[in-house]
Amino acid sequence: MGLARKLTKAARLGFQFAQIDFEALSEMYEPDIEKQVREVKHMQGMEVGVHLPTQMDLCLADAFQWLVMQEQLAKGTEAAADIMKAKYMLFHTSSNPRPNLTPASGQRTYPSKMVAWNGSNLGDWIESVGVVGGVNLKDWFMARFVNVLFHAMGAPADVGMVTFFEDLVIKQKKYFKEGCEIAEREAKKMDKKITRMAEERVYKEKKPLEDRVNELEKEMGRIAEKEKNGVPLTKEDIMMVEEYKKRVAELNRFQSENRVAKAESEILDENPELHNEFKKYFNVYKYNHSYNFYDVFRYWRENGSECEEAIAYHVVAKWMWLKRDPLYVSIVDNQEDPDKIIYEANIKMGREGGLTEDVKQIITAVAAKYIEGHLKATGEGYGIVLKDQYGRVLKDEKGAIKTTSALNYAKKHKLHIFIETNMPPKGHEGELRIMRATDHIKIVKCIDPENISYCLDFEHLTVNYISPEEEADKIIREMPGDAKYIRCVHINAPRPIAGAHAPIPQFSYDIYVIYRQLYKLKQAGMNDSYWIWEMGSYGVKSTAKVFYQLYTALTSTPPIKPDELPPEIFGISKNVLARQRAAIMLHAMDPIKDLLAIPEEHHTFFGKSALDKGKAAEWARQEFY
Repeated sequence: MGLARKLTKAARLGFQFAQIDFEALSEMYEPDIEKQVREVKHMQGMEVGVHLPTQMDLCLADAFQWLVMQEQLAKGTEAAADIMKAKYMLFHTSSNPRPNLTPASGQRTYPSKMVAWNGSNLGDWIESVGVVGGVNLKDWFMARFVNVLFHAMGAPADVGMVTFFEDLVIKQKKYFKEGCEIAEREAKKMDKKITRMAEERVYKEKKPLEDRVNELEKEMGRIAEKEKNGVPLTKEDIMMVEEYKKRVAELNRFQSENRVAKAESEILDENPELHNEFKKYFNVYKYNHSYNFYDVFRYWRENGSECEEAIAYHVVAKWMWLKRDPLYVSIVDNQEDPDKIIYEANIKMGREGGLTEDVKQIITAVAAKYIEGHLKATGEGYGIVLKDQYGRVLKDEKGAIKTTSALNYAKKHKLHIFIETNMPPKGHEGELRIMRATDHIKIVKCIDPENISYCLDFEHLTVNYISPEEEADKIIREMPGDAKYIRCVHINAPRPIAGAHAPIPQFSYDIYVIYRQLYKLKQAGMNDSYWIWEMGSYGVKSTAKVFYQLYTALTSTPPIKPDELPPEIFGISKNVLARQRAAIMLHAMDPIKDLLAIPEEHHTFFGKSALDKGKAAEWARQEFY
């Protein structure tokens, strides 16, 4: 339809303010669109808010998707500020289900090139962070996700090495460099221990043979003396010489065979626990000396940091926890190490709901950090290009193009930013990365409470299995007054069905439900906000009346309680009640009309009136009823 035509349609319906949705950002490139919008707004005296494309999702870690969404944010901000001269722009926080940090908390995503929260290559960012909270993030990553480095080599991950580092990270809080040193030290120590055990076993086997050979050597001296003196050898002497030769041959063969190595193998076979312990350390030692994992990390980083999105989320979560990021501290209730939370949630596979909820909160915090990264991103290809009054691109002293972030551009143009819970894809209700009103308020407070606010949509929350009234109660109970950050409300018929933008008739229970929800929000602190009625272009007249009546009731001093709403709110005036009473009085007896006639045949005489009505025949028939 085009931006100007949408605005014109709203004006024809009698509105002075309209929220215009971008079906596609290409609408901003319609010829003369800025002029058309300016004319409509001027002639109709209208103001406007802008809803960016509904599919826009700023929570994704996929490198390509991050860039696409950043471009949409930048172009959308420019369009809202420069073309529409809007009061605000609004976008959904999350449109996609959670990544599977654990099997019970999201769906698996395909391996792809990943970025950190600020849009930089994930591997580059890990290296740039260095040490945070006493932990070298690269060293931690190489230990916690050594399987990613195996995949970068095109090799299956060694399970023993993966579990060795997983246990080391979670239980001992030691990482790759120290882990390799531990593995080498323990492997060598155990190798010496096993060799010593083997040597002792071999010695025990060899000692009797050596002792016998030594005894026989003494006898051989005696026999040699007899031969020298020409004394004939006895039968026993001959047998002793034969035994000596045999024992010496056995001893030589015993020594020529690597009996120690054989004994080591036997000892490991006989002791499975010892074997497994030795193999664990030895495999790490062997792989670390066969491959330079630091080179593998560099290769992985230089080729786009390919992994699953859940890994990128885990890395950012660990960093946020280490640096005590306000978003993480505010949103995540369980402030234990996310490594431990995710590990235990994986093991228990959703059997403990508390752990699953902890992981979902971690995902929400990380998703919020990605949104912050989008809003604050600058630089060519990321930020909004600055231009002078003639539309020429501005450059700095070095010739680099000047840019600013979407957030700063919006501030400069007095363009308020609203974030909103999205309508989920079918089948993913309740699975989006950010949904709750309380979480959105925390995000607003952490990023920029003056220039960003939450737009609460009754329908979107309900479809995601969230009660708007329970959220308001939680704000009253745990975040008193924080509903003041709800500066926009999307109102429609209370139907938990996607796209149920139905009109509201005046005689409707819906009026009571909507008012009760708004009243709860006002109690929670909501005071100064836009009310946007999402209804398309039908049911305008009746809904507009309801809308105004709700507004006057809620803004009265004090606000009318929901259970005390006067009949007028529902379109029931005193005149309507009077007409209904008159109609009732006139027709109250209609249901029993003619039921009080007395059959004169049995009780009195026939009157002329009864005869004229043919009552005699009628009463006669009744004897067969």
